[in-house]
Amino acid sequence: MDEQQQPRTPCRYGRDEIEANRLERWPNAHPKWDYIVHLKLPEFTCLCPRSGFPDFATMTIDYAPDQHFVELKSLKLYINGSRNRQVSLGNNTPQIIPIGC
Repeated sequence: MDEQQQPRTPCRYGRDEIEANRLERWPNAHPKWDYIVHLKLPEFTCLCPRSGFPDFATMTIDYAPDQHFVELKSLKLYINGSRNRQVSLGNNTPQIIPIGC
């Protein structure tokens, strides 16, 4: 095994990536253009704060990038980080996606 390669435990790669999640922003190649980024994430899950049972939702995000935009893989990992958190979708959306990220 090469010194650079890390051994991977089966079934841990995705979990490790989700646990280490953080939103990444990339430079916008066209900051002077006016456009909307439309993202639909049908795989959003979290725990209901009342019952503790899983909640499922499709999250739609629309934003107008300025100097930066959110890198999509980092967003998906960040969203999947809510899987084991008790979140009320209606009242706490800013808790899921911080404003100005």
